[in-house]
Amino acid sequence: MEDEEVTLEPSFVPSLTATLPAKPSFLTAGLSIDTSPPSLVDCSVFKKRPSPPLTSPTQIKSSLAQKKPKGQKRPAPLLLPDVVSETGPSPPSTVVTGPTLSTVDLNELALEDIIFECQSYGIQSSKGRRRYLEDTSCAYDNLDGEGREAYFGVFDGHGGRRAADFAAQNLYKYMVAERVGTTSNVAEAVSSAFLAADKKFVELAEREELRDGTTVVAAYIREGKLWVANVGDSRAVLCRDGIALAVTEDHRPDRQNEMERIESHGGTVLHMGSWRVEGVLAVTRAIGDRELKKCVKADPYISEWELGEGDDVLVMASDGLWDYMSNQEVVDEARSHADPSVAAKALVDQAMARGSGDNVTVLVVHPADYIAR
Repeated sequence: MEDEEVTLEPSFVPSLTATLPAKPSFLTAGLSIDTSPPSLVDCSVFKKRPSPPLTSPTQIKSSLAQKKPKGQKRPAPLLLPDVVSETGPSPPSTVVTGPTLSTVDLNELALEDIIFECQSYGIQSSKGRRRYLEDTSCAYDNLDGEGREAYFGVFDGHGGRRAADFAAQNLYKYMVAERVGTTSNVAEAVSSAFLAADKKFVELAEREELRDGTTVVAAYIREGKLWVANVGDSRAVLCRDGIALAVTEDHRPDRQNEMERIESHGGTVLHMGSWRVEGVLAVTRAIGDRELKKCVKADPYISEWELGEGDDVLVMASDGLWDYMSNQEVVDEARSHADPSVAAKALVDQAMARGSGDNVTVLVVHPADYIAR
């Protein structure tokens, strides 16, 4: 995030009930932070530039070591423990959460950008000028086996990336626990999932003394409908007939309704170079941030849309993009590239060229590909 936390740097979820519709096996496993490298699928290409493709911790260290200037010392390793002790099957390879290997120096991994390519969507993450990459993302494509149900998410961590990793790997599991695939009230299921994920991570953060938090923008597509939910300032914009439509709502302290809500709960909003909750956090809603929980809620803003042929592009991104490009500029750039992966890279490059020094993650989706024909 451009305005990150100044001083601030979930436990097991019950198994899904047996009455739920059949879902991929990974959805019924215990929750865990996956520490294995992302795997490849036939329709996807995972790339690291300029290093060779990511395959193992050994290869990562080897390729990075070749770029180390002679005599230069690396920073001390930043080793993150697994957030959840229970283990289960790894999520499908369409989940792109970025390397979070407990056996690898994350200072070294932060030197690399992450690119994911697929026919109907594309993702690119860049560290920018930040020391670490705390953004992550996920994509559950073809959930129903017929190509009409999908879930996508972008997560911008602050105070660390463990909240972002947890939300990326587990938020959809909470949505399934709330019967998101069968209920008629999808918005209620999504909202409950956000709150459940926040509760579990805060419980974990209390035990482990973590200060991590994360913004979230998540999109769920089913039967020609789109639901988009967000907390914080990660944003989604839908292009309908060439016009950019904001489908999320930024949660920042300078908004009057958010400021009044925080003050009504005994909190304060101070201007410390920019407006911040208790003088430290530049967003008013997030998953995590246990020390600010009385003010920083995880209740998402949710919007619902009927998809049509004119809905050709959905762009989801962390604030490192939106702080430097308008909604219309973003969709215009995305539409100029037929390949969503090329579009995602072009948008990251544009943000960097305009001066963004923040982590930037961009996920471009072609919604029309998920409409039954």
